[in-house]
Amino acid sequence: MKANREKFLKVLESVQPGLSAKAILEQSDCIIFRKGHAWTFNDEVSCRCRSGLDSSFEGAVPAQKLLEIIRKLSEDEVELLPEEAQLVISGKRKKMGVRLESQITLPVCSEKPESWTPLPDGFADAVTTVGQVASRDETQFNLTCIRFHPKWVEATDRFQICRWRMATGFAEPVLVRQSSVRHAATLGMAELAQTESWLHFRNGDGLVLSCRRFVEEFPSEELTRFLEGEGTKTALPKGLAEAVEKA
Repeated sequence: MKANREKFLKVLESVQPGLSAKAILEQSDCIIFRKGHAWTFNDEVSCRCRSGLDSSFEGAVPAQKLLEIIRKLSEDEVELLPEEAQLVISGKRKKMGVRLESQITLPVCSEKPESWTPLPDGFADAVTTVGQVASRDETQFNLTCIRFHPKWVEATDRFQICRWRMATGFAEPVLVRQSSVRHAATLGMAELAQTESWLHFRNGDGLVLSCRRFVEEFPSEELTRFLEGEGTKTALPKGLAEAVEKA
């Protein structure tokens, strides 16, 4: 199989959000090649896009080693050849191999969306901004999530609150891990779909990012009480941002 090196590298990098550094699931630190697609899955995030390789090629390849090899090569075109238990990758002057597991054991997100809707304007900015106040404390799992309400996007770590008002397109509230959905803001996602247990995003290149939905309680009413309290609107002093940064 021959592949354009830059395009293949773009495919490998685009599915990285679905990788697990600690291999929580068997082969969750691998990129799965199957039916002309590249897949990754770490139980909370799934990524899928067309690989550009022959649809007959199937197997699991350690992601970081494969990325390292493709980045080292400088040729415009590389050749990939499955040989027994390894995938041999060749340029004009270099030939390197990486482990190839022909048996795929990693489960993937099996829920496929039936329809897609455009993401609302400002969605990426909302996710990026609101995500900054989501908790990193795993003992408060629900606070590590971003909550998508039909009328806003919100998060809190009980020290900070952020609510971004916008028509989200959601018919009912949805809770998703900040560490999962943040990738939707950086990969140029344009469309959204929902299934029973997953929230799916798709960009113009056909990359699908799926984030697991959760049903934990979220202190939304408590946030509303703080955010809608009485008070007097006051303009922030000029230069406040610079002063805070220096302090």
